[in-house]
Amino acid sequence: MLFRSAALAAYNQVLNLTPTNATALTQVGWLDYSAGSSSRNETLVALGIHDLRQAIASAPTNPAPRLYYAIVAFNTPRDEALARQLFTTFLALGPTKAQLALAAPYLAKLGLVPQG
Repeated sequence: MLFRSAALAAYNQVLNLTPTNATALTQVGWLDYSAGSSSRNETLVALGIHDLRQAIASAPTNPAPRLYYAIVAFNTPRDEALARQLFTTFLALGPTKAQLALAAPYLAKLGLVPQG
């Protein structure tokens, strides 16, 4: 919990200086979604999703925000089509090996195969 608070404070400082920083938006979105999901707080879940969408809008060629939003969609009932679309775009953006490793279990469950 302390780590989450410290991380959120640091990322929010970055966002105060550069509100469209895709990395900070992605991390804040993921932290808020994760906290909201585990505590069943729909407000935090919605805030996390909003931040992930903003990260995608701020950096449309960055695979990281799509990866995290795809995981969120995958874990949301009835959002498999969105997860599939986000993962497909994520793969087309040339993710790193680390990002592919994180995505691997979801890609396998969706029957998506990385190219290359």
